[in-house]
Amino acid sequence: MNRRQAIGWGAAAAIAIPTGWLWWKKSDFDEVSAWGKKEENVLSAAVDALLPEGNMPGGIELGVDKFVSKMIHDCLPIEEKQAFAKELLVLAKKDFSTQTPEDRLSLLKSYPEDSTFISLLRNLAIRGYTTSEYYMMQVQGFEFIPGHYSGCVNLNQNV
Repeated sequence: MNRRQAIGWGAAAAIAIPTGWLWWKKSDFDEVSAWGKKEENVLSAAVDALLPEGNMPGGIELGVDKFVSKMIHDCLPIEEKQAFAKELLVLAKKDFSTQTPEDRLSLLKSYPEDSTFISLLRNLAIRGYTTSEYYMMQVQGFEFIPGHYSGCVNLNQNV
């Protein structure tokens, strides 16, 4: 391939690749779910039990349940996804979503401490909450660009 062909292919790719992204909308990814509605309701109830609303917004209000679902859907191998979904179905058979928050929490505490399901659920819920926009801006005081930049200062000053 000569230089003119390479430049032509590069120009075509520079035009074609960005226009291909116009077909995707952000809303296409909002409802991506790893499971059915029953499992999603149980997951939401579990996140609500772990991160209830109080003085600060709860996990449901911040969308932590969607974060956990997305992380499990995108980041885990199929075997671990199926094992997690199996545990969600076990909780669904116990009418987990309709129980009181105290009963939900006690049911989650009844799992062994070394349970993969509980540790994964707890760790992802905490990560989702502590990386949410609300927590980072309101609690941690995150500044996108920290500090003030003084571009023109006299270097000869005695400070």
